[in-house]
Amino acid sequence: MTAEIEAAYLTPDGLTKLYLEQQDALRAYLGHKYGCSHEKAEDICQDGYVKAIRAIQQGNQIRVGAARVWLWQIVKRSAIDSGRRALLVHFVPLEAIFERPADKDVEWLVETRLRAETALAEMKQRQRVAVLALASGFTYQEIANTNEEGIEAVKMRVMRARREAMKREAR
Repeated sequence: MTAEIEAAYLTPDGLTKLYLEQQDALRAYLGHKYGCSHEKAEDICQDGYVKAIRAIQQGNQIRVGAARVWLWQIVKRSAIDSGRRALLVHFVPLEAIFERPADKDVEWLVETRLRAETALAEMKQRQRVAVLALASGFTYQEIANTNEEGIEAVKMRVMRARREAMKREAR
């Protein structure tokens, strides 16, 4: 009876076999869905595989019948995380949202100031605090320590605030 129960759950060897069977399909999916290059898709797949192996080694019991879907979900989440990390690295500075004419006249400066104040007023409270603190010279780490949260949370909040301001400006 115990052997039957153990056989019903995915083992590291079973995961490796499943991964090798699904690897090409996973890469194709990542390329199609997220526009990943072959190399990037390979990296994401391997990242997902490592996460899956760690989960099994930590005692997570995955039924063999659900293993394929579980692996695909892990790889998909790895792709989303990878995209978020890329957004954090390639953000647009808040002041770059507004077009700047060659001759920075007073009228443009006043208009830009009003647009920036409007953008700040439309932000959520926590976004506004993070953006203003960053603009005042605080580092991401200092803001995170002050708010008693992780640095990645602060970076995501600022990135989302910038993205929302850019969307509003495009309208």
